[in-house]
Amino acid sequence: MSKRLDIFEYEKEHLEAPVHTTEYIIDGKKYIVHSHFVGTKDIDKVLMDIAERQALDEVLYNNDNNDDDRQSAVTAVTENSETSA
Repeated sequence: MSKRLDIFEYEKEHLEAPVHTTEYIIDGKKYIVHSHFVGTKDIDKVLMDIAERQALDEVLYNNDNNDDDRQSAVTAVTENSETSA
């Protein structure tokens, strides 16, 4: 049987860990979230994942001519399929 998490014990165990507090208001109710950074994640992997996601977002979604590029691609595919038929 697994031991139930006791938030007060957890806080004592991770007293030295950096803490970040954020307040959220959802449907008029205030929620306070305390994040304890205990170092259990592989920071290199996390940073690589963030960098890859950001790079893809910039290439795919933040290009000013992105809509034009999509339309050009659709037109090219349509023209190619019509000439192939």
